[in-house]
Amino acid sequence: VAIKIQTGKGLSSFSKIQLPENFDLTNYPNFSKQGRFKGRKDPLIYGYKIQYFSVRVIKSNKKIVDMELKPNSHKVTWVDFHGQHFYDYITDFQTKELEVGDIIEYMYKADVDWNGIQSVVYPNAIYPKLDYNLKIVAKFPSQFTNVKQLYNFGISKEKVTLTSEHKVGEEIDTYVYHYDFLKGVTYPNNAIVGVTLPNITLNHGAYKQFASGGGNMKTYMVYDRYVWMLSMDTTEKIRIYDKYHANLRKFIAKFPEDKTDTTGNVFFSQLIDTLNAMYFASAEGLNYGETSQYSMTSSEQLLKGRLAEEFIYKNYSDFLEERDVFFYNCTVIDRRYGMVNSDYRNHYMLERNLIVLPGKKGFKYYMPRYKGIKYLPDELPFYFEGTKCLLSPCYSCVKNTKNAQLLFLTTPKSSLNENVRTENASFKVVCDSFKVRANIKENISGQFSTILRHYYNKEFIDSTIPENYFKKCSDKPHAANIKLKQISSQKLFPFKNSYNCSEEISLGSKSIVDLKDWFSFFWSKEMFPVEPNHDYFIDFPYTDTYNYLFEFDKPTEIVNLDALNKKLSNDYFEVGSSIVKQDESKYLLSILIKVKQIIVPKADGTKLIEFASLLDEVNNFKLELKN
Repeated sequence: VAIKIQTGKGLSSFSKIQLPENFDLTNYPNFSKQGRFKGRKDPLIYGYKIQYFSVRVIKSNKKIVDMELKPNSHKVTWVDFHGQHFYDYITDFQTKELEVGDIIEYMYKADVDWNGIQSVVYPNAIYPKLDYNLKIVAKFPSQFTNVKQLYNFGISKEKVTLTSEHKVGEEIDTYVYHYDFLKGVTYPNNAIVGVTLPNITLNHGAYKQFASGGGNMKTYMVYDRYVWMLSMDTTEKIRIYDKYHANLRKFIAKFPEDKTDTTGNVFFSQLIDTLNAMYFASAEGLNYGETSQYSMTSSEQLLKGRLAEEFIYKNYSDFLEERDVFFYNCTVIDRRYGMVNSDYRNHYMLERNLIVLPGKKGFKYYMPRYKGIKYLPDELPFYFEGTKCLLSPCYSCVKNTKNAQLLFLTTPKSSLNENVRTENASFKVVCDSFKVRANIKENISGQFSTILRHYYNKEFIDSTIPENYFKKCSDKPHAANIKLKQISSQKLFPFKNSYNCSEEISLGSKSIVDLKDWFSFFWSKEMFPVEPNHDYFIDFPYTDTYNYLFEFDKPTEIVNLDALNKKLSNDYFEVGSSIVKQDESKYLLSILIKVKQIIVPKADGTKLIEFASLLDEVNNFKLELKN
């Protein structure tokens, strides 16, 4: 690898070289995410071993400086799906004598054992590559000759060559990739990298084999596609009588059976309400917490009022099987990172499972309490909206082969008229004491509700969503004596919730009401130092409205009314602000923001910058007073 250092930021980025490198843009450090692993650069790669490493610096005067670097290896901690801690090592090579204008050149060889974990390689990175060469050697048993080992997504035939070697009992495929130039990706987390950028998926799922079940149960595997299990021509369901299922039946006995509930949606919705009210026992907490109860079955946990994280999906599906409710397992991928493909199973490690029940007017989607977040029936976070998903029938629900179908659907999506936040506020300004008494009502629906109501209610929040989304109507600068109360909540789409807030805000000046950061905008100019060099994907369309009524305790003139009138309207965004004088001491400031589409093409990237810049202007509004 040869890198030319052109800026101070570049110098800082390569002050040390870390191995293993991260070749997966969906795993790239996202500094807007939350949680303990926020911003970590070290990828999890099993069996990584460095064979050699060398580095040199080419100075601007062509002088070559060889560096003798001592590797610094240190242990990092990961938490697996079962909540258990395990450890890996990363190695840093601290560079020396590096300056802006230098070229740093390094070479290394590392062995990687990718068995047991699927990996994705993206040729593109955050910086451009002038020349790119990659060789992948895949060795596999001869019985898998017809199974595709690698999937090349978005990679044209002239960019890759394949040679195959046949040995006794073994096949060896060698893939060689070459690009003369690869652009850097300006905003990886908003490029939908798994869909729009070339990537190579290593298909370890092909090695999975399943033993066929006894009796009428048979297991099938479709190579290069999807794995699912079918119950063929079953006339009787086999009930399992063990401790786990006995406790499960005891738990659901309190939900009376309704013969009119033919689809099971009424039963499952009631069950979801109950599970959402229960204590969420994280997998890590079950291992290490003070209430460590890992030896108990998940159904025993349920009877004690705890929902065990590791077994949530199994609990949800077992409830339906116990009630003989037909349902689909729904395979979906976070659309920020990839999308289910109907031709082959790509991005296997990014898949998530939902439960789908047929309803009278289509399908109803159910999100298990992933990471403790309480979702309502038919509620999907934005990254599962409007994307392709696979529905495969629950194997114990299939009575004959006619029902054994794979369905590829597009999940429902919400619109800017459903994703709505409206903040109506009355601000009584006491001119002599520089105080503002605020009474605010916040209405949120659609994705605003899915994201923010948990934050308002002090519950588990979605840590994959950027921090700048999480702001309450009460989070005004210099606010005190804050009282916040939920006044209404709806469990049906679009999940409307309302909150009342009262607080007292201190002003810094008698002649200015500074409104900086009084609004809850998601965007700012700081987020876009440069124009995107790719199509930019916005999380969801929305309408954001603020109506602020200012009531001064004496006749007051706002002398900069004209400066508070802003307007922007194009195919992607709309911003409008206006202020109206209602009487000698009363003014109404209204702000309307609309994000109309979720894709801003590269050619219109300037419109994204204009939008963020105008929001900065509105966010820095000041009322200049004369009284």
